[in-house]
Amino acid sequence: LGPAPGLGGWRRDWLRRAFARALGGALERLGWRQPVLWFFNARAGFVLGPPAARAFPGGVGPAVYHAVDDLRQVAGADAEEIERAEAFLAARAARVIASAPPLFERLRRLAPDRALHWPNVADFERFHRAADPAAEIPRAITALPRPRIVFAGHLTPSKLDVPLLDRAIERRPLWQWIFIGPVWEGADSEAIRRWARFPNVRLMGAVPYDQLPEWLAGADALIIPYRRDSSAESVCPLKFFEYLATGKPIAATRLPALEPFGGVVPLSEGAEDFLQSLERALAGGAERRREQRLALGRRHSWLNRMREVEKLLAELESP
Repeated sequence: LGPAPGLGGWRRDWLRRAFARALGGALERLGWRQPVLWFFNARAGFVLGPPAARAFPGGVGPAVYHAVDDLRQVAGADAEEIERAEAFLAARAARVIASAPPLFERLRRLAPDRALHWPNVADFERFHRAADPAAEIPRAITALPRPRIVFAGHLTPSKLDVPLLDRAIERRPLWQWIFIGPVWEGADSEAIRRWARFPNVRLMGAVPYDQLPEWLAGADALIIPYRRDSSAESVCPLKFFEYLATGKPIAATRLPALEPFGGVVPLSEGAEDFLQSLERALAGGAERRREQRLALGRRHSWLNRMREVEKLLAELESP
């Protein structure tokens, strides 16, 4: 966290001091002396410099900057401010971590000997419930004919390749295109809401997170049809690793963060390539592919990530 973006002058300075005092007070109450500070937003890195650092009576230990998104691409963001904050934090952090290759390359230029590439991970055990043949699939899914092509996530034109999906829905009218998640409430939302007019499309709305695996269990294939533009270049979709845990076939557009996994999951360029990937997935295939997806999902689980975190913390704490 950090002060609201766009504020300057005395407002920004006052909020920074207040933020640092609140954080320092919380650490003092917890009795934490010289803790490792793990930042996900570079704009909060100011607490490492004067005068904010004086709010920590016991001082702070090593810092870690973990970038999981390119915050410069957020609507209304001050890209120059974020770049300055990243440079400040990267210069002081013991490690910088990035979830996607473009983010990693940028941070490696700032901290050549301290940069790590950690793709996202998922709750494997939770989403592996979808691989259970006895999973209780909701009636809203089982009532639909097959094949069922499922996307789960926030439905926003800023991420989804709407023209690709328009063409895919039109070209495969006998497939059921199922979208699970809230529709973005913005000026461009009609581009997605109009899909509901097609008889082969279902906009299911938001589903409780704990129930999502059972909804995915009813899919014949899972999709990540993201745009290829500057806003998506540094996206490492969490849903990719959730999908892997289900064992279901996956089709995705070609994103830099997914390139390392292209040998297990086909990556597409354009609508025709995307549809052909889905055709091959629906045609079946060897059990080996399913086991490859599950094995990849297990490697990118929270259990393994916490082992990596523990190892890193031990390195930072060693004299």
